[in-house]
Amino acid sequence: MSESPAGVPLLVAGYTDQVQQDGPGGGGSDVERSLMAEADAGPRLLASEALRLRQVVRRLSAGHALVLLRLDQVVAFDAAGLGLLLGLHRLARLNGAGLVLVRPTPRLMAALRRRGLHRVLVVDGSAPDVR
Repeated sequence: MSESPAGVPLLVAGYTDQVQQDGPGGGGSDVERSLMAEADAGPRLLASEALRLRQVVRRLSAGHALVLLRLDQVVAFDAAGLGLLLGLHRLARLNGAGLVLVRPTPRLMAALRRRGLHRVLVVDGSAPDVR
């Protein structure tokens, strides 16, 4: 496990994929892109954490096809934090990656469901089903 510049523990899976990219001479060159990277969101999903989480997702989505954001430690969140999840989803897609919310806490999952965000965001199925 390594740590991002923002101090968030990162676990990068060892899977890689060969991506064909056009080089300057018209010929392609193989570029390795890791398939997955995982980051822990930490205990707070608040507006004050937005910059830190955006930096992490931007960095990981630039080099990985899939970013797993662990939410099992989130104890505090607000409406801005839920909006942040939408923004992180969009940021990952702009970088050509997918974002998966992994193991959200029951309270967070209930809030995602109440607002219909579970239909927009990809949420890992191992979370308890709370309605």
